[in-house]
Amino acid sequence: CEIKNLNSIRYIVQAIDYEIQRQIEILENGGEISQDTLLFDVTLGKTKVMRNKEEASDYRYFPEPDLLPVEVSQEKIDLIKSS
Repeated sequence: CEIKNLNSIRYIVQAIDYEIQRQIEILENGGEISQDTLLFDVTLGKTKVMRNKEEASDYRYFPEPDLLPVEVSQEKIDLIKSS
């Protein structure tokens, strides 16, 4: 997730602590963590969903056009695993 409205170290710590507990509860109850942009409400000490990020492009992750793809053969993978 991405958390907005973190303008002090104290709020960063509070937001991380809250998110750790929130996400543990979700996973322990069989849920899944969604890719969201969250707002940290300093008054409540909680995060709130601002928007859902469904695609990698929402995060502005784009392939680098100047980098060629790396292709690794299964032989090379097996060799590395055995060493």
